[in-house]
Amino acid sequence: MKPFSADSLSVMPRLDDDKLVGGIANCKLDENIARQVDDFAVNSSGKCTMTEQAYREALKLLKENGLDPLPVKCPSYEDIMRLEQRLNVQLPNSYRTMLLELGLLQVESIDIAGIGNSGLEGKNASNIVFATEKDRAEGLISGSMVRIGTSGYGPFYFIDCGELDGRGEAPVWEAPGNGVSHGKDRIADSFDDFLLREVRNLIEGLNDETEGE
Repeated sequence: MKPFSADSLSVMPRLDDDKLVGGIANCKLDENIARQVDDFAVNSSGKCTMTEQAYREALKLLKENGLDPLPVKCPSYEDIMRLEQRLNVQLPNSYRTMLLELGLLQVESIDIAGIGNSGLEGKNASNIVFATEKDRAEGLISGSMVRIGTSGYGPFYFIDCGELDGRGEAPVWEAPGNGVSHGKDRIADSFDDFLLREVRNLIEGLNDETEGE
């Protein structure tokens, strides 16, 4: 799967133009990345063409229940392009949106890897680059897969970017701790569906705890 391209920029949600400058990227952009960002800034219609209803619903539920994700410094468009080039994938649209708006998602028991304050060079499991490169080096996932978290007791979640559909979305899978060669289960058709499921499960669990007190 090809990484971020100029064509794929047309489906990115538009943020304020000042988001295109700075972010966590301080090094000089190569000419190709800079040209793609400039093209997007000039040509974007400002409309989000992807289906993100489930993603928005998940964030709404968090807000309504007083659950605030850990605040981190969000990446810029350039950072996400570098991320895709480094991992040699095209990320699903809803996951890209999460990166742009939240960086990563940590709230209560939910811990979805992304790009935090340390940027692409972060050295912890919440950094998608570190987690993915480590798993690939250990043979746990293939080159089209990116690790986005664990289920808390050994198995882990990953997106197979080689299965992008016509909406620019890809399924989320769960695999045992010893890797996909030992099996995997498809648990959501897209990242936004996965996120909504996780949020609903979190809120249900918190409500059960409150009722049991």
